[in-house]
Amino acid sequence: MTRELVTNFVFELYTPSFALAELSKHKVMISAKAGLSAKGFEEILEKLCIFIKIEEDSDYSGFLNEAHELCPDPDDVDFFAIALKYKCPLWSNDAALKKQPKIRVLSTKDVLEIVG
Repeated sequence: MTRELVTNFVFELYTPSFALAELSKHKVMISAKAGLSAKGFEEILEKLCIFIKIEEDSDYSGFLNEAHELCPDPDDVDFFAIALKYKCPLWSNDAALKKQPKIRVLSTKDVLEIVG
């Protein structure tokens, strides 16, 4: 479902560049859960880069201090900084991220309701 949403999404999607390295680091687990071969995983990762804009640290560094203050999970600070930069919601199924007042956090269910 997520792959379909990403490739057919009507909004612009952004991610920090390190997210690609994280995906690759967990390639075996992700491939097993998704029923993908190693080659299939690489092909999908390549396609994701077409649909998702990759942000370098320097692109959103001016928003990191505010993101640190807001974000309830230190691992997600970069995602918050990008959301602050673009004044856009954050797509995450992590309910803890909703425990702050400034960034709207949308679950996959919320995204599905929006795109109808």
